[in-house]
Amino acid sequence: MKIVKDEFPEGKLIIIGDDEGAGEFEILKNLQIELGLENNIIFKGNRSRDYVLEQFSKAYITVVPSFFEAFGYVVIESFSVHTPVIGSDTSGISKIINNGEDGLLFKKGDHVDLAEKIIYILKNREIREKMAVNCYRHFLNDYELKKVVKDLAENPQIFN
Repeated sequence: MKIVKDEFPEGKLIIIGDDEGAGEFEILKNLQIELGLENNIIFKGNRSRDYVLEQFSKAYITVVPSFFEAFGYVVIESFSVHTPVIGSDTSGISKIINNGEDGLLFKKGDHVDLAEKIIYILKNREIREKMAVNCYRHFLNDYELKKVVKDLAENPQIFN
């Protein structure tokens, strides 16, 4: 966020979730102060699914910086409300995001690559808007509940 703030001083990062006692948030909050990002990073803690979806729908982009993700539910939820995702190139996330079409992938653990992707989207509104259309279309075509149920009903052999 420090890199992004240099070009977008008013940029905001809202972090939703908890570290489940691992102590990571304490480290992040100390880093927030050390880097002078108190006005740019907001910690919201654990919230309801409805709250998270509301925040996704208001967000310009969603960032999913996971080191490991078996299946990218967060990506799909963000896509469901027309919000493109910048996600790490881990297995679950990279199988959902079509890089450059409905979101962007960055090298896992590489904060400079992530910052560059965020800045790219912030500077290119037309690309972001095209990704918003594409990510929602991707959601409808592959993950919307009625579509999934229909696919399962038409292919019962997957239960064997």
